[in-house]
Amino acid sequence: MSKTHISKTNIRFLLTALLLVISINANAITSGQATDEAFAALLSMPGAEPQNGSWIFETPPEFESKTEDNLILWLNKKKKQGADFNAQRHFGTLLDHALRSHLERTALWLLKNGGTSSRDAFSLSLYGNKKVDAVLPKREKLTNFYGAALEKTSLETDQQIEQRDAAAAQPIFLDLLSACADKACVARLFTLNIRRPFDDTVFMLEVIAKINDVHVPIHRVMDAQLTVLDSIPAVAMKKVLDDPQLVQKLIQIFYAAAQYPGNRDEALDRDRNQRSQKMAQPLLKKITDTVLNQTLNDDETMRQWLAWVSINPTEEFKPYLQRISDATLQAHISAAFKGMSTKAMVDFEEQYHQQYNPVNRENWLQFFTRLPKTIDFTNAPAILSKTEPEFWPRLFALGYQLRDIDADLGLWLARSRTEAFKQHWGMLLLANPALKQEAIRLVLKPYMTVGNNLGYTGQEIQQEVLDKVLFLLKQGAVAPHLILDPTSMRHSDKAIILQLLALQVIVPLQIPATPRFVPSRLDCQFTLNEAWYRELFNNSVIHEKEVFDTVFIDLIQFVGMPEQNNCAMLVSGTQRKTDVYDSAGEQDDFDGPYEEPRASCPDPTDRSGIWREVAGKIEKLSLNVPQAGLQPLRDSIDGHLYYLSWGGGGNCTPIHWATLMDWQQVDSQWVLKPLDEKHPAQQAFLLQCDPEKIEECLGIKSNEYLYEKERENFLHENPYSSQTPIELINNYKTQEHEAYLAAILELNKPKLEALQAHGIPPQWTAEALQAVNKSALPLADKRQRTAWIFRDHEQLASALRSDIVEDFIDWLPREDWRPVLKALKGNAYLLSNLAEKARTKGLDDLACDFDHARSLMCGETWRVEKVEAQ
Repeated sequence: MSKTHISKTNIRFLLTALLLVISINANAITSGQATDEAFAALLSMPGAEPQNGSWIFETPPEFESKTEDNLILWLNKKKKQGADFNAQRHFGTLLDHALRSHLERTALWLLKNGGTSSRDAFSLSLYGNKKVDAVLPKREKLTNFYGAALEKTSLETDQQIEQRDAAAAQPIFLDLLSACADKACVARLFTLNIRRPFDDTVFMLEVIAKINDVHVPIHRVMDAQLTVLDSIPAVAMKKVLDDPQLVQKLIQIFYAAAQYPGNRDEALDRDRNQRSQKMAQPLLKKITDTVLNQTLNDDETMRQWLAWVSINPTEEFKPYLQRISDATLQAHISAAFKGMSTKAMVDFEEQYHQQYNPVNRENWLQFFTRLPKTIDFTNAPAILSKTEPEFWPRLFALGYQLRDIDADLGLWLARSRTEAFKQHWGMLLLANPALKQEAIRLVLKPYMTVGNNLGYTGQEIQQEVLDKVLFLLKQGAVAPHLILDPTSMRHSDKAIILQLLALQVIVPLQIPATPRFVPSRLDCQFTLNEAWYRELFNNSVIHEKEVFDTVFIDLIQFVGMPEQNNCAMLVSGTQRKTDVYDSAGEQDDFDGPYEEPRASCPDPTDRSGIWREVAGKIEKLSLNVPQAGLQPLRDSIDGHLYYLSWGGGGNCTPIHWATLMDWQQVDSQWVLKPLDEKHPAQQAFLLQCDPEKIEECLGIKSNEYLYEKERENFLHENPYSSQTPIELINNYKTQEHEAYLAAILELNKPKLEALQAHGIPPQWTAEALQAVNKSALPLADKRQRTAWIFRDHEQLASALRSDIVEDFIDWLPREDWRPVLKALKGNAYLLSNLAEKARTKGLDDLACDFDHARSLMCGETWRVEKVEAQ
């Protein structure tokens, strides 16, 4: 038997090799760590810091952030260690952040080494990296187009755009122009072999209209798009600007661009005005005063011109006004007043000396200085409500007549204070003695049911209102014997109501001795068949045309429909614009952390609809009512069935409402619509019930604030009342519900497959996950059951709750978390809590996974405030 001889030299060699292996293993890093170190190096470079706030992370001590050469060498090293160049931190890849930071050499190196972008071309174009764009391969060239103009998110080559234009029925030039983000993009349009629409003259007008036709344009982007006008021949430009009819079209375009249909946000209105005027100024300078006045020699154009500029600051308003000649202004004086009045509205409730008006008083003063000594106001609008009282004597001196008391003085009488009455009453009475007959009615109009359009119905009558009435009566005003809104009378101070009654200004409420409207049960029938179940089980969404927010159904309730034996279903939901918890407060973003103001009452997106089954399919009808339950009420006089919608009283909707609804035929379709406030049934109901005490008045009980067993018992006794979709499903599918939970715990795959073929509500899946969490099953068995559930990523995302995920930390191995992390992407608040909990349990690697899922480096934090580098 031979012996193996090991020399001392060999022993030393083996020990050295072993130590080297140990050293290599100790220094080896994971792909995630290499990726983090790549990002840490790039984001520590000068100019790579966030525009807002601070990203707080550790820079690798061996990296010196001095030059791009150092950075590229470091990135190359991290690539060899497994760094993922397509991973995201702070909502961007390494390439995205290199472009944001103007590290052009680094961006080019990343492109050549597998780096890609996670952001759209428009977002990247804002950082203006022309060198990168110039050397990109043709197939990857950033086009700087964005949004709906391409109808896709993928980047297009020149050839692809040219082919799309050739295939389109109409030229796509203007669509591409409206999507350009910089001058290079505009210049590129003229190198493409695509059709130019129209001749140069019409093209110029169409370009201006298209650029203006953007909801939220960026000034820099708009400036870039305007450079397209430089390509229009001077002859064509002059042809437009010398033609009064074509200039009139220009003014129409600019005026239309400053309007936002249905907009009530004055800041947005002013911003659109400023943008359209900024675009107009270079052109207006080239239009002679003669041509401009020929253009304004038209009533509607004069109105649009002054309406367009009237809300400008005075120094910006004056030049526009001065360009109108005296002759042109006097020839269209009524139109000029209409223009100045279009956006004007005095807030007579203002308690300060300077009452607010979008058209400020200095602009009115400038306008008045241009007026002749007398004016024919026959075709002029009601002007008093558009101007401060200090201007009224001047208007009367010019010949203004107080013809429409309601239009001219309705707001002033309803909203101003008694002191203002005393100051101006004599002058106004001279202007129209009929004011004595109308004044008290208009003071109390906000509190009347009939004829009220001021939005005050149901509010309390304050002492200030009584003081104004007393003053008017002393001046000889007529006491009108008005019928006030019952809610206003109920909620106002009794002493004020009694005094108004004693003065015979109002009449008492005529409350019926016996209730006219009584709660009623529905006569229709409902069964949760397959069609209804498939529509409701999986977080159904309410869709409407031109609605981009996802609104899930919160509540359902049954209603009867004319000519139908089966019940229809009222579905309703409220979704805050984006998500309140994710869109408000402190946020991190690609450009850095920022704070989004958290509205105390964010605007909700309310959606509701009527669904009914027709031949095994669910037909969906739109309905516009606030999210609330409907209570069937029978009219005891004629037997008609109405539906009562009521609500309010919260912090965000303090005013209670109660509206009767009825089925009406519209275009041969049955539609459930609210009754007009003047409808006799609506007025009779408000006499019967106070909107704040509906349940007490009608003897009904709402389940809104019932929970657990009490709510379950209520729904059992009132199966057609307001409830959530899962409550309805659980009521009808009790056996299937229990069978599913049992099958998960048993891992009975044939049974699960059979149940899933019919669809499983996410709430059942959530219960199943929690049951696995709390079970005493061995770890391997738990993993088998969660693996079965995790297969359906969409179902998992709908089912996950914070308590379920937090319990996973106690037992779920790190390698099983991938589907959960994918489902939680974007839920920064929950991921932050999970990372903190994981670290407290010593699960640092899992905590890093949570950090990465919320687009941070491992262990990184951020602050909205700027923090000095350590």
